Amino acid sequence: MHSSFVTFRRTALAAAILSLAGAAQAVPTFTAVASGDMTSDSAIIWTRALDGGTSASGLTLQIATDAAFTSIAKTVTGLATRDAASDYTLKVDVNGLAGGTNYYYRFSGSGAASDVGSFKTAYAANYAGAVKMAFSGDVDGQMRPYPLTNNFSASAPRDFFVFLGDTVYETSATGSPATALPVLGQTPNNLNTVLADYHRKYLENLQGVTAAGAATAAGQQGLKSLYANQGNYTVMDNHELGNRQYINGGSPLAALNLSGNGATSSQLGGSVHNTTGASLNSTDGFKTFVKAYNDYQPTRETIGVDGLQKMYFAQSWGKNMTYISVDDRTYRDVRLSKTTGGDDTPAGGTGSMRWADPTRTMLGATQLGWLQTTLLDQQASGQKWKIVSVSSPIDQNGNDGGKSWYGNYQFERNTLLKFIDDNHIDNVVFLSTDDHQSRVNELWYDLPGGGKKRLDSAFTIVTGPVGATGPNVVTNHSFSNLLNLTAASTTLLTNENNSMNGGQAGTQLGLKDFGARVFNVKRDQNGVLVAGSVADAVNFYSPDTFGYTNLDVDADGTLHVTMLGIDSFATNAYLQPEVTGAPRVIFSFDVLAAVPEPTHWAMLLVGLGLVGMRAKRRAA
Repeated sequence: MHSSFVTFRRTALAAAILSLAGAAQAVPTFTAVASGDMTSDSAIIWTRALDGGTSASGLTLQIATDAAFTSIAKTVTGLATRDAASDYTLKVDVNGLAGGTNYYYRFSGSGAASDVGSFKTAYAANYAGAVKMAFSGDVDGQMRPYPLTNNFSASAPRDFFVFLGDTVYETSATGSPATALPVLGQTPNNLNTVLADYHRKYLENLQGVTAAGAATAAGQQGLKSLYANQGNYTVMDNHELGNRQYINGGSPLAALNLSGNGATSSQLGGSVHNTTGASLNSTDGFKTFVKAYNDYQPTRETIGVDGLQKMYFAQSWGKNMTYISVDDRTYRDVRLSKTTGGDDTPAGGTGSMRWADPTRTMLGATQLGWLQTTLLDQQASGQKWKIVSVSSPIDQNGNDGGKSWYGNYQFERNTLLKFIDDNHIDNVVFLSTDDHQSRVNELWYDLPGGGKKRLDSAFTIVTGPVGATGPNVVTNHSFSNLLNLTAASTTLLTNENNSMNGGQAGTQLGLKDFGARVFNVKRDQNGVLVAGSVADAVNFYSPDTFGYTNLDVDADGTLHVTMLGIDSFATNAYLQPEVTGAPRVIFSFDVLAAVPEPTHWAMLLVGLGLVGMRAKRRAA
């Protein structure tokens, strides 16, 4: 009996040693890498890794100033990916970096290594040189593997990229079923399924799908290179929130249209606010969407004083550019609908003017005040260009139903644009995607006594998609057809609802009223880049391409805008880059930085003393 016990002990010990040896030899599998939310001394570094089907531990992160990793700047050891609830992802907030420096990074563990990623830290406040950025958004799984992004960084090296929303779609594609959607009040809830489905969609956008016929056996599969090859600032839009009830406002909910597939979280006619139910941004469904987004994006998860994630921030890149990221999803007032159904907007609405009510908000009072102060501070400090990203287009053509600034939130739009105008804040550019077309617009706002006023030194650029439905609305891609589409504002085609904008005043495309400040205008005309006039709207419009836009600021403050793209293609075609070809320049133009008017120099000097330069990095 004693002998049997000893034999058992020896056998158990041997098994334990073999088990430990096996565990030590397990090799982690890395999915992808990404970096984002760069400041002048920090960045978020992201990866996903599994070790035998579970979390990977004992990982090391190396950061170097050269691609060969001979000059190691920082090493972080003892890292582990999170559990299945976060889909085995990992974020590392790396501090103590040098400003304006190119870095390379990789993860490793048990003899395995991730891909190498790269990013640049933001330039120091006294840097007066050039800054290069790009932006786009909207990636529908039906358009994988997103050939537009092939060799993205190497083709035009840039300091950072703004991934401006719709970083994932909830809809079905070949080899990828649609996600579940949360249903408010459902018992038991299905949030674990929703989270798993969204994790799957984010993962598929990185590495493709494996169903037969859904992806080619070789070549590009998704967005891995886009995430890895430069630092990114990421913005949340409607598809990250399921593109149903959760996109339609953070104010208390109405008691109708709250099923999982309800198109709107609507408001009964005659009122402008909801007072029933909980706020959408406090629901478990909303929080589930945000968690999935955070798990897969290289974002810094800062919690604000209201207990919600603070997704708005400003980051300067030297003296010539500040990037300002705005959150117009979390705090917006409820979307308006007619009592008969459908959006209540200026175009085809009830005539109630509820969309212009002064108590309705897109950003919330706290964020709106922060944005105004930030813009004022940047102007007072002498910052050349203020680049502001918004997930919903803010131009007067951006009338994409009740979710747009012009469609349901006119008063706050007017308030913000009038503030910029009244305070002579120069060189403001609003960036947006969402409308699945590229256009450049002057900005107008409504005057209190009637009429409209144009901003002299602010405009907006809408671009994209990287790959999504919508560009196929315009099937005649000839230059002559584009001339017809832009001949008059009353015939301007808007994308997503394929309807006219109602002939609103001031809806012409382009920057014709900027005069000589806009120069070197060029437009692709049937395959040839031709010099054009600032007065021609067609030189600022592309409804038929998958695209992104580069914004480069020279040391002298001149802004160069270049929109690049490829022809759109059919859904689920899974075309490789060698089929679609490299992106070509669709249109480009340069803008001279406006100089503050002499009468306002005294005001700016006072502003420097009284306001001061705000913090360059995101704070809680």
